[in-house]
Amino acid sequence: MSQRKGRIGRPAASSRVTLEEAAGELALEQGWDAISVNDIATRAGVSRSSFFNYFTAKSDVLWSTFDEAAETGTSLVDVVERLQLAGPPAALTHAEAMGAQNAIAETALSRARRLLRHIAPHPQGAGERIRAEMGALGVVLVVVDWAGDGVTRGALAERMDAVLGTQWRGE
Repeated sequence: MSQRKGRIGRPAASSRVTLEEAAGELALEQGWDAISVNDIATRAGVSRSSFFNYFTAKSDVLWSTFDEAAETGTSLVDVVERLQLAGPPAALTHAEAMGAQNAIAETALSRARRLLRHIAPHPQGAGERIRAEMGALGVVLVVVDWAGDGVTRGALAERMDAVLGTQWRGE
């Protein structure tokens, strides 16, 4: 009889995905505002502390693939390409059904600032910083709009061009 060696429990990658799925299921059943981190962890079969190994707050679940693209992308074009490949966070696609629209709106600016930290970390002066934040918030809002269109959404880069022009590409 062989003994199982190594880490016990869910593999790390599946725990993150499992938490996202659990949050989505619960939100569809009860509404986003009615669920807690404890509820999500319990549904996923992990501890509350395990939840915080993957997310810093409940709202981070809403932005999972966006955050990953923002943190690993080297430019805005790269972030958009990564999002197109990964697809939008499921919660953004199903925000209305989940009752998560307010939570998404409340956290959009923090996502824009997170995006800026990775692609333009040091804007000079107040004017440049405000313009950069406005541009990043525009990107976030385009992503939310794109995600909300479901399977008819088309290419994110095309949506970015249509809404923001080509300046988001650095042209």
